[in-house]
Amino acid sequence: MVKKAVSEAGESLPDFSKQEAHQWMESCVKVNPVVYARVAEETLREAGVELFLNTEVESVEKTAKGWRVGSLEGRQVIDATGNATVAALAGAERVQAPADIRQPGSYFFWLSSKGLEFDSDEVNRAYKEAVERGEMLFTDVYVGMSWFIRKGGGSGCYIPLADNSTPQAREETNRRGREAMERVLAFVRRQKGLENVEVTSSASEVGIRETYRVVGEKTITEREYLEGIKAEDALSWSYWMVDEHKAGTSGARLVFHEEGKVGSVPLGAMLPKGVGNMLVAGRAVSSDHGANSALRVQASCMGMGQAAGVVAALAAAQHCDPREVSLPLIKEQLTQIGHLVP
Repeated sequence: MVKKAVSEAGESLPDFSKQEAHQWMESCVKVNPVVYARVAEETLREAGVELFLNTEVESVEKTAKGWRVGSLEGRQVIDATGNATVAALAGAERVQAPADIRQPGSYFFWLSSKGLEFDSDEVNRAYKEAVERGEMLFTDVYVGMSWFIRKGGGSGCYIPLADNSTPQAREETNRRGREAMERVLAFVRRQKGLENVEVTSSASEVGIRETYRVVGEKTITEREYLEGIKAEDALSWSYWMVDEHKAGTSGARLVFHEEGKVGSVPLGAMLPKGVGNMLVAGRAVSSDHGANSALRVQASCMGMGQAAGVVAALAAAQHCDPREVSLPLIKEQLTQIGHLVP
């Protein structure tokens, strides 16, 4: 799906053979989100997947067959909500980082400000004073305001305690994102030379970094992740660095793997403790706060999702719990479909 989306957008994949220190962004695969969403949906429908878009899970019930999630019933369930919502409704324990260290969300919006002339020092001073007066929040633009304006917006707006684990929390988070954008636009327009700046586009929602994590049979710790400790049941790689954002700072805490070390995700971290016939894949995987700041990124979530899908399919076919499926068989099946097994 990724390769097809990149190709259809007229782009090309990065040269992964070039691994230069501190040039990690060069290895990131950039996709057009509109093209990728279409390709993903087409691929799923062609595979016979029945989609229920824009829905919320309200009930989970154990059945003789397995689970009933809303009106759907199946032998196995994969919770990829990002919040362990389904697992929690099924009785699994989940945890959340304390409010003072929980990673903020980000709201992306773009301004028609590129190429405009203005006094950077004056703008930065005015923004600092606006924050001190309470007219603006430091998190509205946590990078330099003049830099944010010159690049035409984009990344740079934090939404503290961003949460989409319930419809109410999602709406409240997105409302705060829109309010931050409106404050920034109003501030920019008050600056000399920027009176006619407009918002040209914005993300459809606030991007959420961290809400809940399930308590699994295993928990991935930051130390294990950075040291590249590979468990026997490791099923997918996670190459991203520890990438912990904090709402009160102007940047993230980045801790990179040492050369030759790569993080991985064991099956045990995707198995909710005490709950059978269910897996959790994505940012809600069982992990501590530091490791989760790395595991939450898209490529890592894709790897987990693919691994969880194969495990669930094998367990469903064998009418057993995922814990009972042969590890060699899981790895063999994953390898056959091109998955990179640790």
